[in-house]
Amino acid sequence: MRGNRIKQQAEAERRRRRIIFFTVALLSFFYLIFNIFFGDMGLVRYERLKSNRAMLEQEILQAKKDNDALKKQIDDLKKDPAYIEKLARENLGLARRDEIIFQYEGNGR
Repeated sequence: MRGNRIKQQAEAERRRRRIIFFTVALLSFFYLIFNIFFGDMGLVRYERLKSNRAMLEQEILQAKKDNDALKKQIDDLKKDPAYIEKLARENLGLARRDEIIFQYEGNGR
């Protein structure tokens, strides 16, 4: 009878250890899965950073285009007198001495 009781206690101890082991393993698994998706270096953050990077690359591309346009405008201002005259006429309303400028109000209707 006593030997049977010791076997039962040993079996109960093994079951308890297995339950503890599987519980720890399961909790560790869930912790790892959570960190893979939602941790500091997880997939959610990765996707957010990836979209942010694409947006920043678009902004850089647009800034480069604007920069090139401004460089061309600076070059034209330095070298092209016709461009300077065009800007003076359009933006400042200037004219030559023998010219008369007619300005109309409204949209002509």
